[in-house]
Amino acid sequence: MTSCPCCGSEVSRPVIVSLETNVVSTSFGTVKLQPQLAVLLETLVRKFPGGARIDELGLAMWGQRFYDLGDSAMWVQISRARDAVKPIGLEIVSTTNSGYRIVMFNECDGDADTTS
Repeated sequence: MTSCPCCGSEVSRPVIVSLETNVVSTSFGTVKLQPQLAVLLETLVRKFPGGARIDELGLAMWGQRFYDLGDSAMWVQISRARDAVKPIGLEIVSTTNSGYRIVMFNECDGDADTTS
């Protein structure tokens, strides 16, 4: 069982990401994503309960091409991913180390703007 980094409570709901089908599943439902967004979510889930830096996410999604695309391309993908996974009980929040992490709804009582 994993602990929440902001409140210390146990996190029991799994998040399953299939890179074969680009589907993300939680106890709240399932959503099909664009392939790049599935890679982004898989990276965040693998790093949970911590987070991933922007460059880690960019390299996972685009490889070395990320350095040509830059942070603004990542911000667009983060925005799309946030919209896509909200209905299945996930939120993507910023961290203090220039990155992002996932938070499951009802994971914490209160503030979702957490750090890792």
